[in-house]
Amino acid sequence: MVGLVIDSNSVDRESLVDLLEGIVGFEEIYSSDNIVDGIKYCTKKNVDVVFVDVMEPDLQGIAMAKEVFQICPTTNIVLTARDERYAMESYGAHANGYLVKPIEKEKVELQIDEFRKRGTLESVSHHVYIQTFGNFDIFVDGKLLKIKRKKAKELLAYLVDRKGASASVSELSGILWEDSLYDRNMKSRVNNVIAQLKEVLKEAGIDDIIVRGWNSIALDTQKVECDYYELIRGNVTREKEFIGEYMQNYSWAEATTGLLEFEKKDNPLFSVIAEMYSGLYLLNMVTKTFMVVRSDGSRYDVGDYEEVLNKRLSAERMNGVYYNMLMDFLNIENIRKRLAKDSVVSKKFFVEDKKGNKYFYGMAQTVIERDDDYNPVSVLLSYKKFDVSEI
Repeated sequence: MVGLVIDSNSVDRESLVDLLEGIVGFEEIYSSDNIVDGIKYCTKKNVDVVFVDVMEPDLQGIAMAKEVFQICPTTNIVLTARDERYAMESYGAHANGYLVKPIEKEKVELQIDEFRKRGTLESVSHHVYIQTFGNFDIFVDGKLLKIKRKKAKELLAYLVDRKGASASVSELSGILWEDSLYDRNMKSRVNNVIAQLKEVLKEAGIDDIIVRGWNSIALDTQKVECDYYELIRGNVTREKEFIGEYMQNYSWAEATTGLLEFEKKDNPLFSVIAEMYSGLYLLNMVTKTFMVVRSDGSRYDVGDYEEVLNKRLSAERMNGVYYNMLMDFLNIENIRKRLAKDSVVSKKFFVEDKKGNKYFYGMAQTVIERDDDYNPVSVLLSYKKFDVSEI
């Protein structure tokens, strides 16, 4: 936003300029002690908000307000004065607001918010990025937002973990002050933390990411970008970034860490196994390529298995033990050793087609064992005989 301050009183003028510089959204502020400079500035610049003192006794400020309205009817005009005597005159001057000195920051912010609600001033849009992998932090337009109050920061972290679900004041007390009795004093402490968080976010111009309900609070997830949210939506980049560390600042985040570990290690691995190895595979002993024949009779050439595995699955996304098991399972030399040692295996799983190509064939079967915490602990791949009469 571009702001203009016109006031013959240097102390009042500089005080208002300093105040506006502390309000998010003002990118440029020009000030002067006379209306001539102010009007000239309005003819050269697209000014969003003009703050002009009534300038007693001649009321030049009111005259300037009328002139600015003629030059640019869309500019928001705020008259300032020592008292409310000229409030009625402000309407005749097409002023949009009226502030009594000494001017407070909160009153200016309320006036700016009112302009935005009316649609006479564009809302300031900020990019909010929330980092949960490793330690928890929040960034506004690429800059780290410092939340000095530890409890206020932890409150925001917990709301992020809730993924938009509301949290009651009593629930928050158990998170922020574990094992403490919830009573009237504790309720007051939680509300103070909420107020502290809201104040920090308001100063950054992003207080709208918090939704306050009756005795509850929540995060508006639509207004933030978060690595955690992108991970659970299936973002492959975020899957690679997550290495088992989630909001390490807070002990209550361990439950989510366990869930993310399960999702990362379990679902991507087994879904691809099911897709790639659900059916008969024919592994050419010479070319080291294989074909998959599905249960419905359809078949497709997979190509070099090592190349395919490295494209479809990376060691970063798979537990190293599982990856090694798969590679060993399809290793040509290992298969040859098995065939050489066991004639029964050779008869069951070795076939030659009409063109003389020799194949090792079998069915990939995934067996998953879990411990008490529902974590996969092993994957076993076994061979099954398959009808190859059509080969």
